[in-house]
Amino acid sequence: MSHPAILASLLLALSTLVALRYAPLQWAERAARLLRHRGTPWLLGAITALAFWWVAGTTLDVEPISTDEASYLLQAEIFAAGRVTAPGAPIPEFFEQAWVIVSPRIYSKYPPGHALALAPGVAAGLPWLVPLVLNLVSGALLFGLLRRAIGPSAALLTWSAWVLSGMAMAWQTTYFSEVTLLACWLGGASCTWRWLDGGRARWLVGAALLIGYGAVTRPLSILLLALPLLVVVVAQAFRHPGRWADVVRAAGAGSALLLLLPAWNLATTGDVARSPLREYTETYLPWDRLGFAVESTAALRPTPPDLQAIAPQLVRIHREHTVAALPGTMVERASRIRELTFTGWRILLLVLALIGIWRLRGPGWVVVASVISQFLGHAIWAHQAGWTLYYAESAAGWFVPGAVGVAAVIAFIAQRARGSEQGEGRSELAILLAVPWLLLLSVQESAGYRQWRSQRAGESRGLVEFVRTGPDHAIYFIHPAPERPARPGLVRNDPFLDRARAWIVYDLGPRNAELLRIAPERQGFLVDPAARRVTPIAPPP
Repeated sequence: MSHPAILASLLLALSTLVALRYAPLQWAERAARLLRHRGTPWLLGAITALAFWWVAGTTLDVEPISTDEASYLLQAEIFAAGRVTAPGAPIPEFFEQAWVIVSPRIYSKYPPGHALALAPGVAAGLPWLVPLVLNLVSGALLFGLLRRAIGPSAALLTWSAWVLSGMAMAWQTTYFSEVTLLACWLGGASCTWRWLDGGRARWLVGAALLIGYGAVTRPLSILLLALPLLVVVVAQAFRHPGRWADVVRAAGAGSALLLLLPAWNLATTGDVARSPLREYTETYLPWDRLGFAVESTAALRPTPPDLQAIAPQLVRIHREHTVAALPGTMVERASRIRELTFTGWRILLLVLALIGIWRLRGPGWVVVASVISQFLGHAIWAHQAGWTLYYAESAAGWFVPGAVGVAAVIAFIAQRARGSEQGEGRSELAILLAVPWLLLLSVQESAGYRQWRSQRAGESRGLVEFVRTGPDHAIYFIHPAPERPARPGLVRNDPFLDRARAWIVYDLGPRNAELLRIAPERQGFLVDPAARRVTPIAPPP
């Protein structure tokens, strides 16, 4: 084991010794009450939100660090203005932002759920307010759900391992749609559990609505996550036929929400059966599809400059994604997930996972099944092994067996030393005493992610700040630098170009005069991001 894992073992051993030998019985009773208190999930949710906020930069105007995030924010701006699309770009070649359709109208290629969720924060000028709130809700729901599934001690250990893990810090601190989907998934699972415990139909309807919203956010991911839960619901209905009426109501509510997808298609592409995702793929990246074969159809338009640096790599990944290579691919993906989960003291959870698997019961197995379903289900999708984003929602589930194993070992020791009457409370006290120290062991790792995010955001912040403070009614022609692609992309459109104070477009050399002629009221500037140089352009004759 690594040094942090050994230190964590010593901390847990010391906490167990204190709880068994030196702590008054009242401490154990208070620990048990605290872990079961209805307010504890929300306390941990608040800590979760603050931790991610700190990593993201302690601001509610977080700079996006990828082209995908910029696309979501653009669509959120359009929604915030009360529109579904924005007027198209005058000459599309200049404005081709990655993952955005710019002609005949401007809109994101992604499903609308996440952008709709971001819209209130964008409208308020605080775009990261929504991810902050969603992270708070997710942290609370995660602990509350696991507390019922695997017990308070194991739930607290799982939350402690997840909240400052690489998987959480890399993806929950962003504008990626996984932030919304995690809240939908945990909320849907929590509502389903209430129904399974004998709750009224409204709980299952609520679950269906949340999972349905997840489907208009990330359809494949929510389907894979929800499959084990669906099996449990159907099994419950078969055991109690009177509950089929609840299932039918929930299915109707969820299906009604799914109508957002054809409505989105109609409002964007003009065809209920043609999604913006399909339109973008066929236009620029026809090989970027589910399956094991590269699509040979030629693209309708050249790859946008912001994607030219990574397009050959993506083509190679799709070409190499074959059924024969799948076992090695899955092993490599699992290895990269492990590198972002079982780091530092969390290796201890990996060591004791076998004990946890032996101790798992029905609800715990549903959690594990969702993790497996999401991991195996993405076998049909070619992606870089390091792009662990597709498994972000189930990241906490990877820690569940190990957390159950640790809690079981401590509970066994406590019961042997104190008997069954006091053993449970004292084992919970031991874990409660250890958790703050385990979190401290992760602080250095989280500081590293904070620095990483700051560096990534800094690649484009200088340009963004210049545009914000530069002359009004300007056009900034960005000279592309394929050897060092900027993130979140060189071109970031204002959705309403007619009233935008600045246009940020590609430098197309002699063609720049075309754009300047159709917007004579705008001053042109040539921007070289690599040299950090901005040069005025003379108006065309």
